[in-house]
Amino acid sequence: MATPWYCMDMPNYSPPLRSANGPGIPCVDDSLFEPLARAASTSGIDLAAVLRDVQSLRPGNDDEPAPVLVSDYFRLLGKLADLTSEETVRMSRRPLLPGAFHFVMSQAAGSKRFDGMLRKFANGFNLLHGRVYNHVMTQGDRLIYAVDNKDFPTPFELTDRQFHSFLECIVILMHTLFGICAGAEIDSYLLKVTTKRRLRDSRKNAGNRLNQLAYWGVPTAYGSRNYALIYDYSVAALPVKMQPGDLPRPNAVFGEVARLIESNLRVSPANVPIVDRVVDLILTQTVSANELALQLNLSARTLRRRLAESNTSFQEVRRKALNARAKRLLSQDLLAGEVAEELDYSDERSFRRAFIRWNGISPSKWHAGS
Repeated sequence: MATPWYCMDMPNYSPPLRSANGPGIPCVDDSLFEPLARAASTSGIDLAAVLRDVQSLRPGNDDEPAPVLVSDYFRLLGKLADLTSEETVRMSRRPLLPGAFHFVMSQAAGSKRFDGMLRKFANGFNLLHGRVYNHVMTQGDRLIYAVDNKDFPTPFELTDRQFHSFLECIVILMHTLFGICAGAEIDSYLLKVTTKRRLRDSRKNAGNRLNQLAYWGVPTAYGSRNYALIYDYSVAALPVKMQPGDLPRPNAVFGEVARLIESNLRVSPANVPIVDRVVDLILTQTVSANELALQLNLSARTLRRRLAESNTSFQEVRRKALNARAKRLLSQDLLAGEVAEELDYSDERSFRRAFIRWNGISPSKWHAGS
């Protein structure tokens, strides 16, 4: 049987952007706020004022807008849903009345097994949206929940970057809702997430901080045909423990999502060794020392001093991180030329020379022996 179009993806993988329990707290892509502001304004709502209220308990520079944490993004959606009395916060021409998310969760929470729960989620949201945007399928030893945004009725045109960011946050939301309804830890069953965003676009638009894709502690497949959560099939038989009466109140769903996300981000960057923070960033993108210092809110000089205090240097940490990243990509069956492009080498030959210098053998020999 041919693989359905909505569960196919391109063989373009990245290493995990960050562990959910690792250093650094991801923020949502700034591009999201222009369409959100437009949608909020149709109800006479000042998005900037609502966002300031959401972030009021967070330390930051009063003179500049602080980056918006993934968790605060969902708190923002919760406030906007209350203010607009509509749970798509005016981002769809087909509005969802207050309590819509809770209704779908209540239907799903009555399931016996996790796979049945996913199907109730998909059917419920498809019913509310009036079209099949959510799919549940099995593919070998994988259980997949996929979201297709084709012809989604946004009230105005979104750029590709905005649509990618919007749907990538939806995938985070769905995974968290699944965990709430299952009443169990499901992160360990997650194998991979997919996005339609191309890898080059992700790196070009990353800016000076990690975006929502950095939430995941599993590989991300770019350039896919959908936005999906891919689980090990063993999760299918997981009993659903939550009953409808145990769910968060309808107006507390987004707040509970934010709380659970923060519980996965419980490591404070300030308490993480500087070397680990540098490695974490280099594993997500190829950056210079100055760019990396900016992402850590340090001067380049301070970064060099902090690394020297740990008896290392940026060049040494970068070498080890790139080598680890190269090996991870090779182990995922990427060709040497693809790895070279991912690591920002000018050509495959330059990458091969570097790999041999690091390991004493060529990439192909390392892959054959791994």
